[in-house]
Amino acid sequence: RTSFVRLIIYNSIGEEVRVLKESPESIGTYEITWDGRNNSGAEAPSGIYYLIFTAGDYKETRKMVLVR
Repeated sequence: RTSFVRLIIYNSIGEEVRVLKESPESIGTYEITWDGRNNSGAEAPSGIYYLIFTAGDYKETRKMVLVR
């Protein structure tokens, strides 16, 4: 089964920082590494970030801390 997958990182005020994945994917285990940069390639500052993962009807939010 294939679902449309989205992995997006937001900052603490809800602004989109980086889109890590937006594509259809089949069921399985995947690994993605965020390099600490925003969509334009600039380094994101230290702080709290939120990763929102959606796949079909499933949605999960994770809190992350970036320390430089």
